[in-house]
Amino acid sequence: MSAEGNEVLAEAQRLADALAAAKDGMSLNEYLLVLIEMNMKIEEITKMDYGSICAPYSDYNCS
Repeated sequence: MSAEGNEVLAEAQRLADALAAAKDGMSLNEYLLVLIEMNMKIEEITKMDYGSICAPYSDYNCS
């Protein structure tokens, strides 16, 4: 994997860790709102629909 790919994976892991930590201090509705907003921002930056790619029913199941 390229250095850039490794950086992307490392950043994704930091985001996952931050979301896991934030989840403990939020209600389910607050947490879902954060996830929706985050998915929208990722889509805006990457031009990819991250929410559908990583939905539990997708082939990737990475959510």
